[in-house]
Amino acid sequence: MSEVRTRDKILKIERRLLRALCGGAASRSERLGILRRLAAYHWRHPEHQVVFEVLHKLKNASPETVRANLAAELTRKGFPDLDVAVYVVSGETPEEDWLGLVQLLVNSERVAP
Repeated sequence: MSEVRTRDKILKIERRLLRALCGGAASRSERLGILRRLAAYHWRHPEHQVVFEVLHKLKNASPETVRANLAAELTRKGFPDLDVAVYVVSGETPEEDWLGLVQLLVNSERVAP
């Protein structure tokens, strides 16, 4: 049961970070730090991995450009049916310690496969 809750928590953190990257909640420097630190991270959800790969590709783009191009980039990668609305919510994600959340994910890899 604890493993399920831990996995759910990790998936929620992954989603929050991806939304921050897409929606512009993280500053440019935070965004670049998140992308750099998670470049080698093993994403627990395959959809999150694909979205991250696109975001990494668009790392120098503005949040507006990311939101405008996310669906097209996912389609080019072979994932036309992903619901990008989950990630491109602008202004909804409150300011957080994004790098602290990144550290939680990185640490989670040390204890769980």
